[in-house]
Amino acid sequence: MEPGIVLMQIKVQYTDNTIIYYENFNEMIDTTNVIEIDGNDNGLISLPDNMDFPNLKILNCSSNYLTSLPLNMKCPNLIDFDCSDNNLISLPDMEFPNLITFNCSENNLTALPSNMNFPKLTHFFCSYNYLTTLACDMILPIPGSTY
Repeated sequence: MEPGIVLMQIKVQYTDNTIIYYENFNEMIDTTNVIEIDGNDNGLISLPDNMDFPNLKILNCSSNYLTSLPLNMKCPNLIDFDCSDNNLISLPDMEFPNLITFNCSENNLTALPSNMNFPKLTHFFCSYNYLTTLACDMILPIPGSTY
């Protein structure tokens, strides 16, 4: 799929279980009640600068053409974030107090940010990148992890 061309629509699920398909993020008016965004394999080249989704639990933006993520993502209830299989070269500092699963595999990452605050993280995937080190303070909170 060519970058920027949307062949499939972005699936958005709301708190009342309504599912709406959008062609782009600008069509979304109500971000307060969004609980899931599935933008997998949509040719996305960017995410909105203002990612303010107070009830979002699942964000899947994998298999796109993203080179960066928004600097100030406000998703305090996010539990599953998949940004794998993109062209990310770096990640911004991120704080997701309820995040359980984070997948940033298959990108072009050479380092992880110094501030990745995921206190409930139990599943972390970062394979197929160019990482040479991992911060122990991020990995050690994962049950069963050692260094």
